[in-house]
Amino acid sequence: MRTTQPINFIEDKIKLLLCLNGYQQKDIEFKNHMNGDERILRIGYWRMLDNDVICNIQENINAVLKPITFWEDDCGWLTWYFINIVEKEKSNGIKSTSRS
Repeated sequence: MRTTQPINFIEDKIKLLLCLNGYQQKDIEFKNHMNGDERILRIGYWRMLDNDVICNIQENINAVLKPITFWEDDCGWLTWYFINIVEKEKSNGIKSTSRS
């Protein structure tokens, strides 16, 4: 059985902000992407997040949610999000971006 729970502080904060924005805990899943190195976020049955929620998360957490959306003939539009952790320098903004 694979885990769908947060594995780090950033994912915990993403889950908290999603719950504060009305998403159900049971619908929030964190997984390893099939390549094994990257983490993804899925909401319910591949639902898309509201843009306001994405902006709220990215303003409050050092992470960028990159949406991946595709059409599946049987199910319609499916969306998940790569979680890109952003390291910030104290003096001059964004230092580097790494997928995690």
